Amino acid sequence: MHLPPKRPLSGALPGPAFARAGQAGTSEKIVRTAAYDQFEFEIPTAANGDCYDRAWVHVEEIRQSMRIVEQCVRNMPQGPYKIKPSARLTSRKGTNVA
Repeated sequence: MHLPPKRPLSGALPGPAFARAGQAGTSEKIVRTAAYDQFEFEIPTAANGDCYDRAWVHVEEIRQSMRIVEQCVRNMPQGPYKIKPSARLTSRKGTNVA
């Protein structure tokens, strides 16, 4: 299925569909959710919107995700990184679940 660049705008498709059709309009760098502005990464886009482009963009998204994870690990502060639970969680039956 070919996805022309104007189609995602009219069909209210999510960010990945935009990118695979050559648009980056609703991607993470534009929306500014979470802490994406603290990381270096590229938004992969392709021009044709065909199956090959969608697959290529998906692989590039995985590579960029790995790039973000590497930056997280590299910039992680020293010291403990696990949260110590302050209270035990219990189920409705009163048994411990954590």
